[in-house]
Amino acid sequence: MRLSTEARRIPFHPPAPVRCGYAEADLEAPLEASMPGYFSDRKASGVLDPLKAKVVYLEHGATKGAIVMLDLVGFGYDHVRACREATARATGIPADSIWIHATHTHTGAMVSRSFTSDAESIAPGIYVGTPDAAWVASIPGRVAATIAAARDAAKSSSVRLGQARVEGVAFYRRFKMKDGTVKTNPGVGNPQIVAPAGEIDPGLTLLACPESKTAIAIYGVHPDVIGGTQYSADYPAMVASTFQAKAGAGWNLLYLNAACGNINHVDVSNRMQKKGKEESDRIGRALGEGAARALTDSKGLEVDALRFSSRRVPSRLRTVPEDVVKEAERILKDDPAKANQFNGLFAPAALVLGRTRDREQVAEISALRVGSLALVGMPGEIFVELARELQHESPFEPTRLIGLTNGSLGYIPTEAAFAEGGYETGYRSARFEPRTGHLWVAAALELLRDLASPIR
Repeated sequence: MRLSTEARRIPFHPPAPVRCGYAEADLEAPLEASMPGYFSDRKASGVLDPLKAKVVYLEHGATKGAIVMLDLVGFGYDHVRACREATARATGIPADSIWIHATHTHTGAMVSRSFTSDAESIAPGIYVGTPDAAWVASIPGRVAATIAAARDAAKSSSVRLGQARVEGVAFYRRFKMKDGTVKTNPGVGNPQIVAPAGEIDPGLTLLACPESKTAIAIYGVHPDVIGGTQYSADYPAMVASTFQAKAGAGWNLLYLNAACGNINHVDVSNRMQKKGKEESDRIGRALGEGAARALTDSKGLEVDALRFSSRRVPSRLRTVPEDVVKEAERILKDDPAKANQFNGLFAPAALVLGRTRDREQVAEISALRVGSLALVGMPGEIFVELARELQHESPFEPTRLIGLTNGSLGYIPTEAAFAEGGYETGYRSARFEPRTGHLWVAAALELLRDLASPIR
């Protein structure tokens, strides 16, 4: 049940000045490195637009923190920890007040990642491609330097909050089919489609600090539009440049991808939809214009508190029935071409989950209060329904859930989606028990309720 108005009221404290700063840096990803996101090893052949680290630094009273956006498909917790440690040494900013968010662009460079601790010994090559180790090792230093630059650029600023609806760029990608199944990306114009299995969230939220000309935009749509082998931030790059053109000289924008584990850009009813960079630019322009509208219509946000909080949540890995493990072994031995069927078994992952010595992994659930606005970070590709579950019970209005933040642990569907099936619930995509997403929401709500309590 949604909380009453009285229960949702945020305790008021006299607002103190907010200091806000922005900085960005080219990640300088090397050519010929592997590019993640698909089932084959693509090697980077060029650059459409540079992969970047973008930082917004925030300070209020004794609280200092930073939100980092990386143009990468994902960024594991070990890498997050390395960035935090490097930043804490260089700046003194507390490690748990540093958020590292990956936008999930599928045209970025690969960083090392782990399915389970022993996955490579059970199913070698479960993740295709090889990271450039020297480049990956350079990322924490680059991030620390960019955070320091954002801190040094910080100015006292008012804070504004705006929202806008952006239609026609995001679509629910799971569909009910005539045979009673649910399929992911069943194809444009597929006559077997009955209807989408859910609804998107068309809302864009903008947090802006006018005196420092810095803004954060939040929206949810899978960044897998451009494809190919040239590095690109995908549509988030065009979001930023469009916003800058509309908002005026000197403005900078950091884009955070909201819950979009089951949301992408494909309109299955539109056979004329463009592809590649043309479509990516269209999406980016629409979102950039939406962010500019949100800025124009924004209202002052009294920041009586800026508070970061987090919790480490043990998350149980799925069990795999022995007959499924045996089938995975058979496929890998006799029919390896079928090992990674899109809506199929994902044989290597089924084998690993059936044989791994690991039984759980730990997820960091993070929360940030900026006055009456709350952001929640989760380390996965989160289903939009989980964001609604969070928003429904949150004591803050608005509340936005940000995916792939402070870790990268794969898809996090709802429990109902596991019963439906589809790509996102396959063993390679979703390695945790079906209730995991709901447990993460419960942990986030505990953090938010604590953040809503009076400051002691």
